[in-house]
Amino acid sequence: MKRIPGCIVMTLVLGACSLGTDGEAREPGIVASAALKTPVLVAPTTVAAGQTFQVTVTTLGLHSCYRAGGADVTLAATEARIRPYDHIATIDCKQGELLLSRTVALHFDTPGTARIVVEGQNDPRLGQISIVRVEQTVTVQ
Repeated sequence: MKRIPGCIVMTLVLGACSLGTDGEAREPGIVASAALKTPVLVAPTTVAAGQTFQVTVTTLGLHSCYRAGGADVTLAATEARIRPYDHIATIDCKQGELLLSRTVALHFDTPGTARIVVEGQNDPRLGQISIVRVEQTVTVQ
């Protein structure tokens, strides 16, 4: 069976992957793995309507050449969708897993219940790569 690199698969699935001139790929972050020993999403349970608040999104780096590559954020009235990315170099990497955190600013204007969704990928070492969603609801007052 021919193995397709994760970057290509996730381009087809999430539409986001690039290879920079410095030889680094920008791939969706790994948000599902037994090696993730910290929550993927840390967010308050209650926020003030119209006020910006911070959430932390953590992904897994599979070796020393992974580094946090930001996140794309899509805001709607009652939902924030966060797609974290990691930059991955392919030269001179040391073995070992890393936790890669980034802070994301969000806000909801409408009081009620809102949902924060983090979309990334599962651990590619498990075989087939798939989209994974981690969700949390927040009360907007």
